Amino acid sequence: MLVWTSLVVRGKRRSLLSLSGIVLGALFFLQLARFYGWSLPWIVLGVVVGLFVVRSMGATVWFLSRHPFASGDLGLSEAAVPGGAVRCAVRILARRAVEIEKLQITLTAESRDSAGTTKRLFTDSRELLERTALPPGGDPLEAAAEIPLPEDAPLSYRSFEGRVRWLARARLEVSGYGAFEEEIEFLVAPNA
Repeated sequence: MLVWTSLVVRGKRRSLLSLSGIVLGALFFLQLARFYGWSLPWIVLGVVVGLFVVRSMGATVWFLSRHPFASGDLGLSEAAVPGGAVRCAVRILARRAVEIEKLQITLTAESRDSAGTTKRLFTDSRELLERTALPPGGDPLEAAAEIPLPEDAPLSYRSFEGRVRWLARARLEVSGYGAFEEEIEFLVAPNA
């Protein structure tokens, strides 16, 4: 069984959060202006705030309308064991015709000690796709790989003394749109 997360949500979320922050700030400004009265400085500041709201709305609409994917998901097996394999899959449904330059999955293990120093313990990368044209609509493109873990793979843990965490990172490079990245933390548990 795979756990799925979206590759394309992070940019959409950032854009919508920016817009909602600007709108909340504008509403707060309106309350202050009503409280202190609409004198000339408040009117000038009101025009500036209005321009920020319009700019943020335009940027959000432009970003969302330009986005090339209807959906893009990274799937990962729930847990792994040392000496086993982690199953990774990517599922993409295009909104418009795009050319995928590269799709890469990277597994890493990072340890952090109590002083906050991070050290990379393990890294393995696999390229799932290279130079693929994806038509709009149609069937979703799926690519999967199994990445083996070493027999002496460190187990996942968190404590006051530090932690070891395993991450699966997907990087999707699309010509004309840049790179889309997402990561999922997963568990490496001992054999039962």
